[in-house]
Amino acid sequence: MALRILCYHQIEPAVASGFSAQLDYFKRLGYQFVSLTEGLANFDQKCVTVSFDDGDATLCEVAQPVIDSLGIKGMVYLNTDYVLQGSIYKAKRFIKATTWDKLGHWLEAGHEIGSHTHSHIDMVTSPPELALEELELSRTIVKQELGVELKHFAYPWGLHDVNTRQLFVDNGTWATAATTDRGFNTEDTDHLCLKRDLVYPDFSLDEMRLKMSLDEIDFV
Repeated sequence: MALRILCYHQIEPAVASGFSAQLDYFKRLGYQFVSLTEGLANFDQKCVTVSFDDGDATLCEVAQPVIDSLGIKGMVYLNTDYVLQGSIYKAKRFIKATTWDKLGHWLEAGHEIGSHTHSHIDMVTSPPELALEELELSRTIVKQELGVELKHFAYPWGLHDVNTRQLFVDNGTWATAATTDRGFNTEDTDHLCLKRDLVYPDFSLDEMRLKMSLDEIDFV
């Protein structure tokens, strides 16, 4: 069996019902929802993990109530600078970021936090020294603000290469690094190049099935 990791960003109130329907679709396909930590520890079942990038305000205000109601434990790959600044510049506009207080409640509910760098840099084109600085800064700030040690990472924009992977190998303190390369993760998957499927909450179920190659006959 295998683990599928979903990658979401903003979940606006207008698409919350569609987001919920997408998650229900995986349940109907026979998937078990697990946290990332649980999924990587058990490949005996077909499992799915729900992750979110960046850390905008809809994470805790819209997405969390949905996944909490479904008993799903999520992962947010956080850009710490966004929380410190209080906003995220995206699509030529500023959107509100989540807060440390709300992230504290996120953790209390059993969800997980990983790093997405401090300021969302391109790990491929950035000097290794800057990449390491961004990783450690995000880890230090989260430890200071929330009291947890980060060990999971997601590449901004999913950009990665052999050099970024080697950076994590040489550093030796991160358990996983996730891409946005679509597909299944098995016990043989490189944990520093985890596969993750970018999903938008306004995808129809047919769109999601086609983009993720979710042919139900494969899961019988």
